[in-house]
Amino acid sequence: MAADKRIVLITGANQGIGYFAAQHFASTGKYIVLIGSRDLIKGQKAVQDLLADETVKIEKDTLTAIQLDITSDESINAAVQTTASKYGRLDILINNAGINIEQTTTSLRQRYTDSFATNTTSAAVTTEAFLPLLRKSTVPNGKRIIFTSSGLGSLTLASEFALHYSAAIYPVYRTSKTALNMVMLHFAAVLEQEGFIVGSVCPGFCGTNLNAYTGTKDPRDGAKILLVAAEGKKEDVFAKVLSDADGIPIICQGQEQHMRGGVSPYTNCSPLWTTSYNISSSLYKHIALLNKFRQHVINTSKNDTTYMNEVIFQDYHSLAMRKGYGGSQVIAVLNNNGESTNDFNLAIPNHGFQAGVQLTEVLSFTNLTVNSTGYINLPMEKGQPKIMYPTNLLYNSSPCGLSDHPPALSSVTVAETINNTTFINNIRFNNYFGLF
Repeated sequence: MAADKRIVLITGANQGIGYFAAQHFASTGKYIVLIGSRDLIKGQKAVQDLLADETVKIEKDTLTAIQLDITSDESINAAVQTTASKYGRLDILINNAGINIEQTTTSLRQRYTDSFATNTTSAAVTTEAFLPLLRKSTVPNGKRIIFTSSGLGSLTLASEFALHYSAAIYPVYRTSKTALNMVMLHFAAVLEQEGFIVGSVCPGFCGTNLNAYTGTKDPRDGAKILLVAAEGKKEDVFAKVLSDADGIPIICQGQEQHMRGGVSPYTNCSPLWTTSYNISSSLYKHIALLNKFRQHVINTSKNDTTYMNEVIFQDYHSLAMRKGYGGSQVIAVLNNNGESTNDFNLAIPNHGFQAGVQLTEVLSFTNLTVNSTGYINLPMEKGQPKIMYPTNLLYNSSPCGLSDHPPALSSVTVAETINNTTFINNIRFNNYFGLF
C-alpha cells in the first residue's frame, strides 16, 4: 500500500486547516495521510470524524493519527521513528501547526517568545528532523516540504500603512510568519540540488480555533491550497508563498452551466457533457469576461497576485473588496439583493484611489470618477455585481477592446451578460472574488 501511495505528514491536523487538508489529500486516493496531533486522542478522533463524513469518500486505511508535539524534541524524534518503522520514508511534510496568542494577557516578551517557538523554530526543527526520511522519497512529487504561512507575513502588505492589514495590527503573529517565510527560503536554497521542492502557502482568513472562528472563509476551502502546493509544478511552488487569494478562480466546474454539485460542488461534479456545454449562455459569457479581465489585471497591475483580498466596506446587503496595490487595485462590490429590488447608490470608502481618478466599471464598460471627498459613488442596479479598475490601465485590453482612448459605453451590457442574478447571489459571498 505505502509503495503505491505517497506518504504525507500534516502537523496540527486534528483541527482547522490541517484537518481539512487531511480530508483533501485522503479523498484523492493517492496518499496515506499521517494526522499529526499533539494530543493523540484528538488525532484519533479526527480520523474517526473524517471517515464518518459522508460528503467526502475516504478509504479507511488512508488516514492514521500520529502523536506529534512540534515544541518537543522528544515528541518529534518519536514521530520520526514511528514513521520510519511503519513506512520507511516520508514523501511530503506539511508544516501546518501554529498558534496565535496576540490577544493573551501574558507579557509582550512572552507572546513573542511563544509565537516564535511554535510558529517558526518548531517548524524548522521538525523539518530538520524529518529530512532523512524525506531524502528516501523516490515517488513523483516526493521530497516536498510545505509551510503554512500567512499573507500577514508579507513585508509589502505590511508597509501599506493606509490599509487595514498594515503592520499596525497583529504584530506578534505576523512577525513569526515573516520569519517562517525565511525558514522556508533557507530550506529551499539548501535542498534544491537534492531535488526538493520547498514552498509556503497562505490559506486566507479562515474561521478556525486560531482566530476564535472569526475568519470569514470556510477552512475547507482554505485548506485546498495545501494540496495545490503539494502537487503543483516546481516553477509554481518553489521558494514562493502561494495564496488562496492570489486570483486563482474558484468557480467550480459546471457552475457556469447552472450545475449545482449537490452538497459539495468540489466532490460531487456531474459530467459536463450532459449540458452540451453551452458557450452562448449568459453565465458562461459572464465568467469568460471575468477571466479575461483577471488575466489583464495580472498583466498590468503591480504584483496583484501577492495582495491579500481586503474587505473595505460592508452593510447588511453589500460587500466591497479591494485587491491590488496602490494605483492598480481592483474594487469589487457585491450585493445579495434580488432582481426585483429598487436601484440605489453606494458611497464606497477606503478604496485607495485619489480624488479625480477615473475608473471603469468593467461589466458595463461605464466610467465614473472618485469624487472630491474621496468616495466612489456607485449606482447599484438589480443586485448585480460591480467591478472597477483604473481606466488608464484598460487601454489595449481584450476585456474592453480598448485601443488608445478611454472606454465608452459598450453594446455589451450587464443585462446581456447576466439574465438573472440568482447565480451571483448563490456564490458571491463565498468565492466570486476568487476570480480576481
